[in-house]
Amino acid sequence: MPKHQHQIVVPASYTLVAPPAEEHQFDYNTDGQLTEIRYKASNGVPLCPNQTIVGLSELDCSGRFSYVLRPIYDAAKKVIGSQKAYSCQSTSATYVSDYSDTGDLVTSVRTLTTINGTTSSPQTYALSYDTKINPFYGVYVVPGYFGGIANWFLNLSTLSSNNITRVEGVSYRYEYSSANLPTMRYTIIDDKVIQTLRLAYESY
Repeated sequence: MPKHQHQIVVPASYTLVAPPAEEHQFDYNTDGQLTEIRYKASNGVPLCPNQTIVGLSELDCSGRFSYVLRPIYDAAKKVIGSQKAYSCQSTSATYVSDYSDTGDLVTSVRTLTTINGTTSSPQTYALSYDTKINPFYGVYVVPGYFGGIANWFLNLSTLSSNNITRVEGVSYRYEYSSANLPTMRYTIIDDKVIQTLRLAYESY
């Protein structure tokens, strides 16, 4: 199980009034299969105008801040997509994503976005990987500030057995241990390192 340390570079206009924190609530069906993830963030995360962070019990209330994700499975119970719903004051949105894979690697993601009833053209982006062991594989949730890539739920970094090196114009560079596990990850945009993640591992 990896432990995390992180360093984040944020714009000067952002004020982190508390350490970033994220909470997740999980629902399962009678077979123990994950059916829904709900999310909220602490006041350490910059908010959109007039946005209010509320308790998990208030999620989905009209006019309240809300993120909910539902995994999509195939007949073999493999995750092949997701449906995410978002609500912030007068804005509501849904994001329906389909995953294409090669073996145990998600190679592309196609997402259809609907905001306030208007659906945009689908966006498709490809993913590249290294050949080393991904310590987050199958974890379901890795918080965005602590290693998650491209989503708050069912992060793309949890769906493949190797480590993502590029997605959506963002590159990731790694340092590895002798056991082929990442010990450092650098997030790079426009040739600038914007985040450094250090990983350490427990022994059993």
